[in-house]
Amino acid sequence: MTRSHSSSSSTQRPPRIAIAGNGPSGSTLAALLADKGADVTMFNGGKRPAMIVGESGIPVLVPLMRRLGIEEEVAAVAQYKPGATFALGPSDPIPLSFQSVDGILPTYAYNLPRPQFDQSSKTGPAAASFAGLNRKPV
Repeated sequence: MTRSHSSSSSTQRPPRIAIAGNGPSGSTLAALLADKGADVTMFNGGKRPAMIVGESGIPVLVPLMRRLGIEEEVAAVAQYKPGATFALGPSDPIPLSFQSVDGILPTYAYNLPRPQFDQSSKTGPAAASFAGLNRKPV
């Protein structure tokens, strides 16, 4: 059986999307989705320490920061990161250089202090990219 929807005004509501966390990744995703017309709400768990796991970016985030017009502001408060080191124990660290993505992505990323990002996304030059996003405490 085929359903037929007939309506004099076929107005479609934008998708409603919830994002858990309003740190660098959640905020960037929310801004990009909102730019595409989605109704985005971010849920924030509260204050965080200055640096926690997950605030260390990867090269694929840099083009997104450029698209949002916030890379310069991020670079002013973040630590430039040309690679990462993974330590599975007290010895034998595994270094990873971002040079391996040269020609595909930027060969760097940023270690981003959370308090500065949070403040910047609300009141700094980057705030326009994040304006209108719903932020709710949980």
